[in-house]
Order: sequence, then structure tokens, then C-alpha cells
Amino acid sequence: MTNQSPRTSKLTILLACVDDTVVAGNDETEKLTLRKKIATQFEMNDSGKLRYFLGVEVAYSKKRIFISQRKRIINLLKETSWDVEPQKF
Repeated sequence: MTNQSPRTSKLTILLACVDDTVVAGNDETEKLTLRKKIATQFEMNDSGKLRYFLGVEVAYSKKRIFISQRKRIINLLKETSWDVEPQKF
């Protein structure tokens, strides 16, 4: 679900899968309003910055956000009996 105001550049995004939800956007007030609306219907807790969602890892630097499926790929290789050792960059 997305909500973008035509008069402003505010954008709020809700991602949901079973019992995991992510609320993202560029306006803190909009995100808080959406979280409050959802909390009236569902039990929620705030886990802080997104680190992992649906097999996607999220890492942050001062200027960028990095997303990766490294962990998922390593698990798949192990499940199929590939002998792999993850390399650090």
C-alpha cells in the first residue's frame, strides 16, 4: 500500500507479509499516523531500523542503504550441498 499526497512530496509505504510489516516514508508524522492506525487493529512493536525482511538484508552507511540476499544465497548453496565459504568484502 502506498500513499502519496498530490500536493506535497510526502510518500508513505506499507509492506506487509503475514506477521511482518514495514512502514517507510519520507515524513515522520505520516509514518507515525499510519502506525497508530494499524495499532488500533493489530498488535505491533517497533523494532527500529529495518535489518531483514522477506529474505532481504538491509545495511546502512552514512550516505547509503545497501540491500542484499547474501544470507539467503548462502543457505541455498548449503542446502544443495555446495561447499562454500562466504567471502568478506
